Amino acid sequence: MIEQIRIQNIKGFGEPQIEIPCTIYPNKINLLVAPNGWGKSSLTTAIDCIKRNKLDVPKEFKHQQDENKSSILEITIDGRTYRADSGSNSITITFRGNSISSTIGCYAIHCDIYVKTTSRNVGNRYQVAAGHLAVTSIDVMGKVPPRAEINYGYNEVKRKFGGNGKILTNLDDRLDIILSKIDDECINALNRFTAKKRVALIEEVVHTINSLGGTKDHILQNIPAEILDNLNTDEYFIAICQKLNLDGTKFETFDIVYQLIQVYQADSANFKKTIQYISYKQFLNRLNTNIGMVNSTWKTDIRAKEKDEKLIVEFPRADVISNGQRDILTFTTRLQAFKSQLKDNKQYLLVIDEVFDYLDDANILAAQYHLKDILNYAATLSNTKVYICLLTHIDPKYFRSYVFGKNGLKVCYLKQVDAIASENIKAFISFREGLDKDNNEDDKNLYDELSSKCFHYHPTLPNCRIDIASRRKQNVLETWGEADNLLKYLLCELNNYLQEKVQYDPYAVALAIRIGVEKKVHDELNNLEEQSEFIRIHKTNDKMDYAQSKGVIIPDALYVLSLIHNQSDHLKYDTIRNQYIEKPVVYKLNHPIVKHIVATLFGYKEGEEIGLDKLH
Repeated sequence: MIEQIRIQNIKGFGEPQIEIPCTIYPNKINLLVAPNGWGKSSLTTAIDCIKRNKLDVPKEFKHQQDENKSSILEITIDGRTYRADSGSNSITITFRGNSISSTIGCYAIHCDIYVKTTSRNVGNRYQVAAGHLAVTSIDVMGKVPPRAEINYGYNEVKRKFGGNGKILTNLDDRLDIILSKIDDECINALNRFTAKKRVALIEEVVHTINSLGGTKDHILQNIPAEILDNLNTDEYFIAICQKLNLDGTKFETFDIVYQLIQVYQADSANFKKTIQYISYKQFLNRLNTNIGMVNSTWKTDIRAKEKDEKLIVEFPRADVISNGQRDILTFTTRLQAFKSQLKDNKQYLLVIDEVFDYLDDANILAAQYHLKDILNYAATLSNTKVYICLLTHIDPKYFRSYVFGKNGLKVCYLKQVDAIASENIKAFISFREGLDKDNNEDDKNLYDELSSKCFHYHPTLPNCRIDIASRRKQNVLETWGEADNLLKYLLCELNNYLQEKVQYDPYAVALAIRIGVEKKVHDELNNLEEQSEFIRIHKTNDKMDYAQSKGVIIPDALYVLSLIHNQSDHLKYDTIRNQYIEKPVVYKLNHPIVKHIVATLFGYKEGEEIGLDKLH
């Protein structure tokens, strides 16, 4: 497992080293959860800055843009720490451990948008610059392997075999398919047939077949089965057959392996280059097929192309295609590029920065397929570990449940904050929502009392404890309908939230914010008449609009908070599923900007608690 990641002097992470509290499992999807502003992009930037021999962090990515500060990235895997800094890099070089040669290949996927500027001359003296949003081109695999082709000649193979070479199969039409299955292990096995003992085995079979007479069919029918037995028990002959998935007759298997041995021995260097080129062409076809499947834009020419000896995918300007189209196209391409790097006996770290937070449902499924495909492919390799990390600000309780199965998903909270709604607050909110205010007068009166004095700011405290108790709803605290009992609970959770306690109730905080906003605006109105009218208005935004019409300056930040608290008080209970229909928006409270706005609203000072006078 990856047990620790430490970063120093990269973007938001300064000194001393920031230790990312994570445990990352190989060959699973690791969901690393942290609020916006925590520093997730600092991690992806650190990965991006890893070069062959050092950690190369440009000034703009240094902490506080101080280029004199030393940047460091450390990754600890199974007790061993690998480090990259400005002068060295042990993260992406080969090392020996437990007799396994291994490499940590680091790869990051994030937003591919950047500003591109162009200039043109105006007259003889001036230049006019114009900018637009562009999408970063993707170098899929570095240098493209040179074109290579095996000089296979059927007539030459027959001649070399001898008088009965006519019984061999012409492989012209299927040679590329056969060669595409060959890997380093298979090449090693082919090379073993230069040994005297294996040369003798081949010559024995060839000599026996050439001693037979008659037609091609007659010869095939009369080949002694026992002459192939020794070959069929040779470990390297077996390895070749298994790699090529050969399951024909004994002679059909021998026929193909024999011809491969001859072709390999005739020009082994060109044989290896041909294998690489065939693998490249297959990858190129798969990549362009996958791009075509997710390309819903009108730009049909988005595909991988060779350019300056590299395989590049270029995208149109960001304003030409939609954000969703761009995200899935670049994401799919980068995943395919990552997959092309996977090799036996290696370790790979893939960090994906918030891509899943913004994809729509259809693109989520496509992205899921490609991630699963990478893990499935890695499982076919020998001793290969792939650490896939999805960085997200979405709590996994509200992450789309169909994206990954529970067994394949590991969750790690980078910031140890648990926004856990109490059963009492959820029950209290849904209790009001469940009142039959349209058909029952008593329910309507209780609904109005709760709405005005518990769910909005009101100078008078509620007095409906008996009415709540008479309805006997589970987990509903009737004491919250009397005096300042509810406000005290809200205030306690609000202080927990601002003091960054490990746990707080997000619904209570959201409701406290609403009441605090309304009280602040109410108190700034000019007179009792305006304040009374403010209280009579039902919705918070309508209340603020009214106050604004009376000359009260309403900061835009208060309207931002309304996006959270306006949903928090409309929680309903699903009686069919026996669960609350949660409002994920309240979990946006962890965003540092939101927290700063709330702290400013209540005049919060570090080390001090907010008093009840901020709510009543």
